[in-house]
Amino acid sequence: MLIVDDEDDNCRLLRRMFQGSYDVKIATSGAEAIELLEGSHFDVIITDQVMPGLSGTDLLTRSLTLAPDAVRILISGFPNLEAALSSLNDGRAYRFFTRPLDRNELSEAVADAVHGQSARRALIERTESLERQNSELAQKHAELEARIDAAVDERARGLRERLGQLERSITRDADTGLLTREALVDHLEREIARSERYGLLCALILVRVNGYHRAFVESPGDAGRILERMTWLIRLGSRRYDLGGRWGEDTFGLLLPHVGKSGAQVRVERMESAASDPDQPDVSLEPVVVAFPESGSTAADVVAAAEKHLGIG
Repeated sequence: MLIVDDEDDNCRLLRRMFQGSYDVKIATSGAEAIELLEGSHFDVIITDQVMPGLSGTDLLTRSLTLAPDAVRILISGFPNLEAALSSLNDGRAYRFFTRPLDRNELSEAVADAVHGQSARRALIERTESLERQNSELAQKHAELEARIDAAVDERARGLRERLGQLERSITRDADTGLLTREALVDHLEREIARSERYGLLCALILVRVNGYHRAFVESPGDAGRILERMTWLIRLGSRRYDLGGRWGEDTFGLLLPHVGKSGAQVRVERMESAASDPDQPDVSLEPVVVAFPESGSTAADVVAAAEKHLGIG
């Protein structure tokens, strides 16, 4: 507590009132009070209004920057409404007292002000603590979300890799028992590499079954019989090293090692002749024949030539 008064008796009186509860410092002028405020912390400032040099109101106004949280109380020897209003407005005084002082009222006012000040500080500290905790929780939440996202991404990558492995491991079409497109392309790559090495021929036939989509939608039973019929046609007259596959939903493939384009065309004609059997389900074929090395020097080139002709991809 800082008590400021140019009268020694007033200073001694106020010291006796508060020294049991506060660490009391005395200043006998506004200038001396400013020096003390610049060097120490004060929770309460009690000052007389009329003093040589700096008035009490001016001192309280100056103290706003030196002790912004202090409780400010102004005492005057005579009622002065202007000084009271100035101390309350400019100096942010908590109370204005006139002499003779009511010691109990002054003590209670100081106690209430200090209690309120402590409560405000506790609230500020609590608010700052909660803000820090919220910030820490937000940071932890963000870190946890990042870890979860990373774990989910890692798990998803693992599942995609596993799915890819499973898809690559499936070499047979479930409906026909023929090779899948991927498996047939793998065999085509190996066969072209062998043909290139030894100067051999290699042909690929793709056959689209016209009307399969309509049958699948309108009559699933007919669609199933068409698949059975096409599976039989693909296998018709196949040598042990010929490879048939289901290229797509309505498209089939036949890989013919050691056969050129003309030989593959003969095979197509045989399939078309067998497909016209009136005692079997009506199967309309749209074939295309490609060969190595006429249609391309790699498996990708050969496949692209065949699919382009059928408008696939």
